[in-house]
Amino acid sequence: MRAALIMLATLVVAALLDIGTRRVVRRADHGRYRWVLGPLRNACRRPTAAVLLLTGLYLALPPRPTGWLGDVRHVTGLLLIGVVAWLVIKALHVAEGVTFSRLPAQLVADRRIRRARTAIRPVRRFTAVVVTIVAIGLIMTTFPPIRAFGISVLGSAGVVGALIGLSARTALGNAFAGIQVAFSDGLHVGDVVSSRVSGAGSKRSS
Repeated sequence: MRAALIMLATLVVAALLDIGTRRVVRRADHGRYRWVLGPLRNACRRPTAAVLLLTGLYLALPPRPTGWLGDVRHVTGLLLIGVVAWLVIKALHVAEGVTFSRLPAQLVADRRIRRARTAIRPVRRFTAVVVTIVAIGLIMTTFPPIRAFGISVLGSAGVVGALIGLSARTALGNAFAGIQVAFSDGLHVGDVVSSRVSGAGSKRSS
């Protein structure tokens, strides 16, 4: 009875979430955030439903089952880890896609825009790799014989994530600064820049 109620509640939550997000996206069709809500819902709809259903199934099973129920709960936990990683990677793809979609079409060939794409895309790919490594490490920790190795994998993923964050900080800062300059359309090739320093007159460069 308990398991049936949990699964029923999970299905209701999944249905309400799908209906709610659909209405939000429809209302935002002419709103400010339509460019991100629609792609986010379309990309994350299936992973989110899978996460909810597997979570309900995992909670519906006994906490410490024996026999085949224990195997089912273990497999469900492994699948849950996998679909959560899938959901995060999908969200990263959406973040990259909507970022690029905001770039004006006439600036696609601009050097600053190309540099921004070059800086953003590897960060997304490396982050997806870190998420995958974390998922693999969590799966390993569920098996007692290789639990210690799984913990070491998680530690390695944390170190790699920190290194990626530190190395990407400057690159992304420069990339978004370039995008801002491109959007403002304030400078062009061949423009003359004039600066005035106190006590030193003016200096002109092109």
